[in-house]
Amino acid sequence: MGPTSRDDFPEPTKRAIAARVGYRCSNPDCCAQTSGPQADSARSLNVGAAAHITAAAPGGARYDAALKPEQRSHILNAIWLCQNCAKLIDNDPSRYTAALLGEWKARAELQALQRIGKAAAVAERTAQILGLGLTELVRSERYDIVKLDVSNHALAMGAEYAWMEQMYPGSKRLLHAGSLGPPHIDMFRISLLNGKSKEIHFAISSFLPGDPSPKASSFNEAIQEIISRYA
Repeated sequence: MGPTSRDDFPEPTKRAIAARVGYRCSNPDCCAQTSGPQADSARSLNVGAAAHITAAAPGGARYDAALKPEQRSHILNAIWLCQNCAKLIDNDPSRYTAALLGEWKARAELQALQRIGKAAAVAERTAQILGLGLTELVRSERYDIVKLDVSNHALAMGAEYAWMEQMYPGSKRLLHAGSLGPPHIDMFRISLLNGKSKEIHFAISSFLPGDPSPKASSFNEAIQEIISRYA
């Protein structure tokens, strides 16, 4: 093979590595769904990629000259990521090492195995049963902000726990604090599987049936105040 040849994954390998993690990004700070329906009812879309843990060609991120071509194109050298994370790991290979990517892959496959046989995602099932309106306002590496339309604190807590279990499986809750509103804010600090911590803010419209929702200006000011803390 010439010096510019790439040891790419065959199509069956790409399909297998995606299926092994349920078509979710393997980055534990992302976990984005990468496949879904197109407007055309007969077709689907994909925003994921089978990325190389060690590069497919010389000059690529984490290239290992000791590997043979068949090893570079083997499923053991593949990790399924969304397109954003696939670009991220190759832009900063010193941070995203082959060892770290191997850990991501192992965790993602274990979590996918644990989800098999579940009738519905925990958060989705809870939201359906309770009739809650749950809207993700901000998703970032350091913090998330989620809006809940609910009139009962017990229902809110159930939805909050369900959402965290679904989005960050295996995480541990380190701290829970609340602030009175409107809107009421429940803040959780959690420890992720990769050892990092993250803060989740749930903005809740009202706890009392019949109470009016907070004015848009008050709600927006509260959200902006949270965002400003991380600036």
